[in-house]
Amino acid sequence: MKTNTKDRVTGILTSMGLDKISRLYYGGRGSILSFHRIVEDSSKRQRLNNDALEVSPAYLRDILQYIMRDYTIASLDEIPQYLRNKQNKRFVCLTFDDGYRDVYTSAYPILKEMNAPFTVYVATCFPNQNAVLWNYALEDLLLARQHIEVIIDGQRKSWCLQSVDNKFNAFEDLANLFFGADPERRNELCHSIFGAYDMDVGKYVKQLAISWDELATMAQDPLVTLGAHATNHVPLAALSEVDLAREMVDSKRSIEQNTRQSVHHFSYPFGSPGAAGAREFAQAQKAGYLTATTTRRGNIFPEHLEHLHALPRIDSGRNRNNLSFIKSQLSGLRMLLTGHLKRKVLD
Repeated sequence: MKTNTKDRVTGILTSMGLDKISRLYYGGRGSILSFHRIVEDSSKRQRLNNDALEVSPAYLRDILQYIMRDYTIASLDEIPQYLRNKQNKRFVCLTFDDGYRDVYTSAYPILKEMNAPFTVYVATCFPNQNAVLWNYALEDLLLARQHIEVIIDGQRKSWCLQSVDNKFNAFEDLANLFFGADPERRNELCHSIFGAYDMDVGKYVKQLAISWDELATMAQDPLVTLGAHATNHVPLAALSEVDLAREMVDSKRSIEQNTRQSVHHFSYPFGSPGAAGAREFAQAQKAGYLTATTTRRGNIFPEHLEHLHALPRIDSGRNRNNLSFIKSQLSGLRMLLTGHLKRKVLD
């Protein structure tokens, strides 16, 4: 079933109240919601996939108001306790990946006003101002042109960009080159693609990334937990054992030194089965993290006590403007529609 169709079907079923039934078996003990950016609705201008990382402040507030009616908003530290004690109300944890400045400027005031604990998973390349935000550079490049031609690995490649579909297809083609790339390969691609058009990729992190001072300010608030999201935002499965360990250990140490808050939680960059697996789960535990989260979709069940370094999450992005998507995932209804008739613990 295609994504748009699933959204329509889950919306209908949720409006009929079937999410309350599915929650009994598929809702688990709780859920972890993942966010990236909190920005004003950008639907009035053309976008190429990056809006999948964004929700509006108004929608964030709607999500929080809904959750607070039926769930307890908990910190990641509390997950083991909730999984052991069946008498507790179902929980939801709120997490924000990467380290975008609008988490501080837009999300934090709302979360503080509503007394909602949350975690920011910091990829230290963001506050260090050396993150390579190729996705935003790529979006700008493709939207601004009717045709591009670049040389990649010695081969000349070109894309016609006269229609919106052309631009989406080109974005997907080029983004797939970056997915799975280690830092050296990623930099080569940036030179080949953006260098051909004299684009300054470095400007995006300066515009969008949070600072260490802003993180340190939030770290003083008991509502805020800081977690690590590696040093470089790259798929950890692409790295050697030595580099993998360095990404996990160095990011933890850097956050602790710059904010004076202890770091006990980790999120795998990209977090898909191809980006993080058994090796990465074991390394997160070895590095001393209490929990680690993926981007596999699913709720949290008591069985996850044995898999605290492979916790699934629910993606709250894609600029949806109604709550049916969130409701269907929290209840497990969407899991049913994707064919998972058994409760999914590991993927």
